[in-house]
Amino acid sequence: MAHGARDFGIYAPKETIVIMEDLGELAVRLGSPVNFDRKGDVVFLDDFEDGISKWDIDLFAGRGSFTWESTYSRFGGFSGLITTGDNNGDELWIFDFIPTPIRSKMGLEVSFTLVDTILDFHFGLWVVDSEGRYYPEVQFVRADDKWQYRDIGGVFQDITPTQPLIEGPPYFHTVKLVFDLTTQYYSHLKVNNTIYDLSSLKFRKRDPVGDDSGLFFIRVKNNAAVEALSYIGHVVVTQNEP
Repeated sequence: MAHGARDFGIYAPKETIVIMEDLGELAVRLGSPVNFDRKGDVVFLDDFEDGISKWDIDLFAGRGSFTWESTYSRFGGFSGLITTGDNNGDELWIFDFIPTPIRSKMGLEVSFTLVDTILDFHFGLWVVDSEGRYYPEVQFVRADDKWQYRDIGGVFQDITPTQPLIEGPPYFHTVKLVFDLTTQYYSHLKVNNTIYDLSSLKFRKRDPVGDDSGLFFIRVKNNAAVEALSYIGHVVVTQNEP
């Protein structure tokens, strides 16, 4: 059976308005935070407008906090604020779960702020299924202005060229990592208006252990005996990326 639109339907020409064929555009006009990169089907979305209760927190030696804040935001009026402890090397993780995804090309998008006390900003999505454990991850090393990806051996490798990022809220950076669980290859990393091609690079896979799961995380680490702060504006997880 053929698929399409009927005569005089939504694709028919009109005199007084321009027809909006993309429902993603409609969603953005109605306030959706999925406006940086609209590819893929959304399986998780949080812009912190309804709090931070869905997130779990892992503190280093019990120091640090993750709080709901209204001082700065990427969308709406709220964000989540990661604050590390004030011992050198302190870090803080926030993470959440999705049901084990069907293996496809997936995306993880995050918006965040930087300060000069951050050593690195690290995020990724870990998936466990009957065939393996998958670890696509990237991090931004602030002092060197460089992104790194975690390779097939679990080691972070530099992505070139370097890219300085403006520090300090209220400036939010938006980054999206796309990777393919069916091939074990990265696809690309989109950092604001820059796209890094990672399609020749494999991410880590290990033997399956434990229950099937999908876990995505953000980790912030400080670079001195002082707190490091990062406001998180939104997080999006997608599947079926083109």
